[in-house]
Amino acid sequence: MQRPIDRLFGAVTFAEAGEPQAALDLLDGRRVVLALGDAPPAASTLRYVLNCCPRVQAGLDILHPSSLRPWRLRGLLQALSGGGVSWRQLPFDGDVQQAVTARLQGDAPVIFVILDRALNPRPETAPWNALGCPVVVP
Repeated sequence: MQRPIDRLFGAVTFAEAGEPQAALDLLDGRRVVLALGDAPPAASTLRYVLNCCPRVQAGLDILHPSSLRPWRLRGLLQALSGGGVSWRQLPFDGDVQQAVTARLQGDAPVIFVILDRALNPRPETAPWNALGCPVVVP
């Protein structure tokens, strides 16, 4: 199985060689994962998501605790709907890192993971580095 970062670098190589369609074909069905905690997403996270998903032509998987109240996501979902980003909610129980790891083994290739600041993440630590794809904290 090809790692997400290898797929991304392969697509960049095709794009630089003047083969944009080959690059898009290689990345077809790709997703970005947004991992949230119990708080509404930070404004910087929202801006980053709204800018990066259309640029990389990827859909968004929103991982959030199943205990998160729906009104806490209202602003994010309204902005996504207005921004033309395809998205889906994936509630989870337990640890956010386990949920992200489980999603990376899922159906569509993941380009990178965005961790909300409210999680107080440290992406340079070993558990996040072991994911096999880039981790971003906007």
